[in-house]
Amino acid sequence: MKPARLSYPILRIVVLGAAMAVASCSLPTNRPLPILSYPSPVGSSVKDRTLVVFLRGKSGSHRSFETAGMVDELQKQDGPFDILAPNTHFGYYMSRAVVDRLKYDVIDPAIAAGYREIWLVGVSLGSIGALLYLEAHPSDIDRVCLISPYLGDSEILDPIAYAGGLEYWQTSDPDPKDSWQLKIWSVLKNCHQKGFQTPPVFLGFGTGDRYHRAHRLLSAGMPPTQVFEVSGGHDFVTFAKVWAAILDNGLFSAQPKTNHTLE
Repeated sequence: MKPARLSYPILRIVVLGAAMAVASCSLPTNRPLPILSYPSPVGSSVKDRTLVVFLRGKSGSHRSFETAGMVDELQKQDGPFDILAPNTHFGYYMSRAVVDRLKYDVIDPAIAAGYREIWLVGVSLGSIGALLYLEAHPSDIDRVCLISPYLGDSEILDPIAYAGGLEYWQTSDPDPKDSWQLKIWSVLKNCHQKGFQTPPVFLGFGTGDRYHRAHRLLSAGMPPTQVFEVSGGHDFVTFAKVWAAILDNGLFSAQPKTNHTLE
């Protein structure tokens, strides 16, 4: 489906985000995120809706979720889902602004609007964005879906494998600011300690993905019901297959109402 014009409550979110940016001198100085909006075709109060935020990878664009059919697949499900696809391109990661921009441009306005739940769905690089956001603002997010995530190279994967997996691996630095790989796996270690349940974290990937080793290391420590493996590589065709498998299983369906508060 084509993205709709920004309308209530989505318009309210964008307007509120702009107002917050003007009102606070403490906000990031980089450019606000361009956002594609896909309101739910099911009429209901915003307080009964779930907001799903798709986070793009390094390649493609924030419109790729639409062209790959992932937007339509979600809106075929039971329950009202609004979807936002911000253009979190690589520049936001390079400037280390991705978490702040998501917070001020997307998540805080959604909380203020009164959404029942807020989910993050990241593909490839977007999974790093989802994990960084979860680490910074865990109470904002109700579910996280990592699709074919890029999780680093042998620099971090070798020590984890040598330790016997995520369960036994211990980071030597409790505040790993200098290595994004160490930081991401430290976030995943924290998720592991919570059984990948607070919030629920889902993982999906293709058997031929070039980052398959990292996926295997992560999935070995996760509940099997939260791991989805399909045939395919590292591309939007496979991302869409993973997404369909998750939705078909029903594990990403709406959950009881959660109360969010602005930080």
